[in-house]
Amino acid sequence: MVVWNLKDIYPSFDNDFVREAGEVKRLAEEMVRARPLLQESMSEKDFLAMLDKYKRMHDILSRLQGYADLELSENTASTEGNARTTRVDELATDA
Repeated sequence: MVVWNLKDIYPSFDNDFVREAGEVKRLAEEMVRARPLLQESMSEKDFLAMLDKYKRMHDILSRLQGYADLELSENTASTEGNARTTRVDELATDA
């Protein structure tokens, strides 16, 4: 059985998930508010700022998903591992 050292990704997934999920939700809300600005007249600076938010959100979700997937690969029957994977999937879907 494979065992990963996931502490390098998140020292405490449950605590870190709450913080990271809050950041993803905040970024998603900012992007929704900025959506009406997506026009040809949008400044390059504003467009790049929006892309930076999207990239940050993507990076967080990738890291969360990586943790959850690696943990689940240790034991696919793990209720806790499946629950974490589901939490991350739901967060990504809602964002």
